[in-house]
Amino acid sequence: MTKPYHPAGSSLEKTCKAEPNSAIHAARQFSNAVPHNFDLGMIVESMSSTAAVMRLPYRNILMGDSEKDWLYSSTLYSLADAASGMAVFCALNELTSIATLDMRIDYLRPTPIGRDLLANATCYRLTRQVAFTRCSIYLADDDEICAIATGTFYCGKRSATHTIKAKRDSI
Repeated sequence: MTKPYHPAGSSLEKTCKAEPNSAIHAARQFSNAVPHNFDLGMIVESMSSTAAVMRLPYRNILMGDSEKDWLYSSTLYSLADAASGMAVFCALNELTSIATLDMRIDYLRPTPIGRDLLANATCYRLTRQVAFTRCSIYLADDDEICAIATGTFYCGKRSATHTIKAKRDSI
């Protein structure tokens, strides 16, 4: 297996060592171990108690329409799913099994080739077994949204049950 593409200065190892929360640190390592994320070269940019930002550096294999110079739409879907799952891990505050139950994505504009993508995902509701997310995908150098996704995730057995509100109140 080859290493994913990571631009200079974005070492996953450096950011993991700086991460104070061990569950979030484990989630970063997990993301890099998912074969699909790894092969596409997704990078965890930042994480908080209920959110995650992931970057997808542009590579030629992501080009879907060479005549119009657009990315594959499935690339945006994969990035939204990965970032949303990462936000769920952050909200759970523990590494447990999760699975995507549903992901709906609205493509708001064509996504041109040659530029990195950023996905900003938030877990806005967490129940006993289901997490709900929102995700916006942008071009890294542009603040106009390319796509918006909403998702639901099944959360496996957990050692604790909490809500997003309880987590926010404790911060």
